[in-house]
Amino acid sequence: MERVKTHLEEEGPFHAISLTGGEPLLWWEFLKKWLPRLKDLDQRTYLETNGTLVPPLKQVLPWIDTIAMDFKPPTATQDRSVWESHEAFLRLAVHAQRDTFVKIVVTRETADEELAQGFHLVAGIDPSIPVVLQPVTPWGPVKESPFPEQLERWRSLARSCLSDVRIIPQVHRMLGVP
Repeated sequence: MERVKTHLEEEGPFHAISLTGGEPLLWWEFLKKWLPRLKDLDQRTYLETNGTLVPPLKQVLPWIDTIAMDFKPPTATQDRSVWESHEAFLRLAVHAQRDTFVKIVVTRETADEELAQGFHLVAGIDPSIPVVLQPVTPWGPVKESPFPEQLERWRSLARSCLSDVRIIPQVHRMLGVP
């Protein structure tokens, strides 16, 4: 906490302190103790999360201001579908009236059907929730980004049921940050 205070004094104020890196909600017990101390400093918090850990979110939600929730379609992760967890998580965040948006990392292999499922999930909760399509940047094993035509098709698909859709690149990758 002393390092945070020093950083705030020397370089602050900041819009928010970002909780990111891996999955911050895995450390909910620590966050539940630490976040109230940030609030005592009048500091806003920004949670970047995979959007699947509903019970940990419930534990720290009183001290979270903004939630950036990642949807990673199974074709992007080569993993199982987690749509039900995403829906429960998003409902909780929106019900708590937190500033929330959804980010979907897309690859050339991302299936239109998966994106449509994600878009309709968001629209079923609130069609005004911002959705960011984030094309993967070639890095490590990833060799190619989606084609511009894919991005435009996906944006149009999203706009058929959502009011706020953006395409934003992975700036951290452009800056060489893993």
